[in-house]
Amino acid sequence: MKKTSTRRHLVATALALALSAAAFPASAQNKPVANTTTTEGARQLYASAEGKFKASDFAGALVDFQGADATKPTPQTARYIGLCQDKLGHYVEAVAVYERFLSDVPSKLQKEADEIKARVAEIKAMPSHLRVNTTPPGAAVTIDGKPPPLSAPVEVDLPAGVHTLHATIEGHDAADQTVTLAFASKLDVALQLAEKAAPPPPVAVAPLAPAPPPAPLAAPPERRSKVPAIVTGALAVAAAGVGAAFGVITLNDKNTFNANPTESTAEAGQNHALISDMAFGVAITLGVTSLVLLLTNDEVDPAKTAREPAPATFALTPIVSPHGGCAGALLRF
Repeated sequence: MKKTSTRRHLVATALALALSAAAFPASAQNKPVANTTTTEGARQLYASAEGKFKASDFAGALVDFQGADATKPTPQTARYIGLCQDKLGHYVEAVAVYERFLSDVPSKLQKEADEIKARVAEIKAMPSHLRVNTTPPGAAVTIDGKPPPLSAPVEVDLPAGVHTLHATIEGHDAADQTVTLAFASKLDVALQLAEKAAPPPPVAVAPLAPAPPPAPLAAPPERRSKVPAIVTGALAVAAAGVGAAFGVITLNDKNTFNANPTESTAEAGQNHALISDMAFGVAITLGVTSLVLLLTNDEVDPAKTAREPAPATFALTPIVSPHGGCAGALLRF
């Protein structure tokens, strides 16, 4: 009887424990969830975030820290958010939160503040990664005007700041762009190079007509010879001399006739007077001819000079009449 009673007591105890274990989860599920908009909720999120951070779950810790910071921002929460962003490679975001922490550092976190300052300086010294693609691909890209140019696509690390890009490729217009790089960041740039317009067709130009040959220089005009004028003048002087001599003889014959009038003396005087008149006539004619020759223009017509010049000729013709006489002269040259 005693053993049977003991067995019944053990079964009842085990059943009671089983019912208690089944009933506990139900009571836990019915417990209300902590309100994250309250200070208590912020503490719970902070505690959860610390656990995830220690377990290297930086993405999960970041979400919980940001939730706690939204309810109750504190310098310590800002420091942890910066650490999570830093661990995840979000350097720009990490520096922004780090600087918020450094603007209001509690005295008990001065050591951590010194570490954060050093880390901010390291992050700001990190280069930025730039990737440049061009259309068409393969363009020569120059950064900040420093050769040698690189062939696109280009991937290069550059310090933070403003940089100028210049891309060229044959048959296309050059492309230029200015980019501003943040520290420890990545930037992709696409440069479009427009195709050059086709050159206009060449304009047909008619060949220039050959220039006419220069006209031959005119030969200087030949000067007319003065020899005929000089000869004619000399003959005129000689004829005048003959006329003067026979004039003197005629006067002598007249004086002789007046002293002793005879037929022979009269006839001789008439003959001498005739010769004197003829000589003076020839002299006058030759003198006029010589003067004309001297005053004639020196230029000679080339057409006339082309002809063979005729030899100069001189002819003296006496003219006798019943009441007197004279002489005529003809000079050809």
